[in-house]
Amino acid sequence: MENISQCNKILRALMRGRRLSFNDAREISGSNHVPRRMKDLNERGVPVESEWVESEDSRFKIWYISKENRDLYRRESDGQSKK
Repeated sequence: MENISQCNKILRALMRGRRLSFNDAREISGSNHVPRRMKDLNERGVPVESEWVESEDSRFKIWYISKENRDLYRRESDGQSKK
């Protein structure tokens, strides 16, 4: 079995264009500290964005990486790995 960090599991999903709620990210990563994992990614230079979603009876946050930022992050990551 692959040993992948919680942040990397979340990053993989975000880089595929997924928009993740707390529950989505927790299910993917096994982390009960999703906001901290998102902050960890931001601190690593990953351009994670968020927005609040409101329904009739709840309010929750969705995290995502826009297509432009995914493309930019891939180019920057590829450039760093070739050095």
